[in-house]
Amino acid sequence: MAETKTAKTTKVKSTKVIKKKVKKTVNTGMAFVQSTFNNTIITLTDEAGEVLGQGSPSAVGFKGAKRSTAFAATKAATEVGERVVKKYGFWSRKKCFN
Repeated sequence: MAETKTAKTTKVKSTKVIKKKVKKTVNTGMAFVQSTFNNTIITLTDEAGEVLGQGSPSAVGFKGAKRSTAFAATKAATEVGERVVKKYGFWSRKKCFN
């Protein structure tokens, strides 16, 4: 005959651990601009290369052939820049063009 043992279970009230979020501030970083015939992609990174923000003219609202214009790229870069400055305090950059 097989012996069966039953374990006594007790309910333990678990406590929630709440971690405080640390706001990352970035003083300097790099701006990468990849321009093709159909679109322009703007990426803002910190010095280590971690992406802080990315955008394109289609995210701003441009569709079709208007995405490849210089005006659309300017609007997309402005929108990405404002978003990153608001979130990380990013204020100085190096330019890298692809």
